[in-house]
Amino acid sequence: MKESNPPKEAGIKLRIAPETGYEPMRVCWTGRMSRTEYKDNSSDERCYFFRIRTELDELGKIKSAIYGKIYGDFKIVGKKNGIKGVSFLYYLNPNLNDRNLEWDRQHNLYPNTKDIGEPRP
Repeated sequence: MKESNPPKEAGIKLRIAPETGYEPMRVCWTGRMSRTEYKDNSSDERCYFFRIRTELDELGKIKSAIYGKIYGDFKIVGKKNGIKGVSFLYYLNPNLNDRNLEWDRQHNLYPNTKDIGEPRP
């Protein structure tokens, strides 16, 4: 995972996944500040690139991978009565080794978006 902080006014925030700079994990936290106030380390302006199913060659170079993006930050669900899970909005480009992450219904996305909610660039 690689963190990105694009400006709010950016249209398409994450277009091309970088080749390097990925971290193996992300730590999310939440805590009680008072009886009614909770605090966490999330930010609505934070976005991420991620890479999965990565295969390396014998020299440690990437042979194949699948790339994606996460808009916004991870949200911890159910803080008051115990943590129930984590929520986030993501896009995964299913094409092997394709780092293009632009929203394109014609070529690289689920063509019928009425079933998945409002599309985001």
